[in-house]
Amino acid sequence: MDFKDENLKKGEQMKKGLLTTLLILVLATGASAAGPAIYAGGGVSMPMGDWADFYKMGFGFGGGFGYPVTPQFEVVGKVFYNTFPVDSDVIEGGDFIAISFGADVHFYPMANNADESAFAPYLLGGIGMSSVKVKEITAPVAVPEGESETDLTFGFGAGFQYEMSPKMALWVEAKYTIISTEGASTSHLPIFAGIKFNLGE
Repeated sequence: MDFKDENLKKGEQMKKGLLTTLLILVLATGASAAGPAIYAGGGVSMPMGDWADFYKMGFGFGGGFGYPVTPQFEVVGKVFYNTFPVDSDVIEGGDFIAISFGADVHFYPMANNADESAFAPYLLGGIGMSSVKVKEITAPVAVPEGESETDLTFGFGAGFQYEMSPKMALWVEAKYTIISTEGASTSHLPIFAGIKFNLGE
């Protein structure tokens, strides 16, 4: 066997071993943090940029499942439904619908403070996909519903949680979201609030 090939194989094995070790450490650290949680909520979504010339403020709702990786970092898988009405007094129908799914990372900068507080601000960033379509227009001219497309979605923002009991917390967040729709990106700012149900002990 060629020594170069053998060294490459050994190097790959070391990399796999290192990644496995890191994964075990992350999981072990997560086990010592708070337990998993279920998120549910909704609110308003404001179209941003040029897109705001065509659509008015809409609304959305959804939920997710959060798992703490460390006391300061939580990964939250989310699914949310958003709808935006056309900004026109003449057109009927034509609502823009976006069903978004993906994962956010929450960073709690005050989580390691010695003084525990019910108030916990956080920063967030995430990536996912959105299934989007424009609904049927019924007036002044009938236009059939557009075909749905699935586009890359990413966003960033901030929020806070307020612990109401060991098992329940109020959350409020704003997340600037960009959907990479064909031709031009579609951006909006959801401002949502809801309840977080802690499943840990």
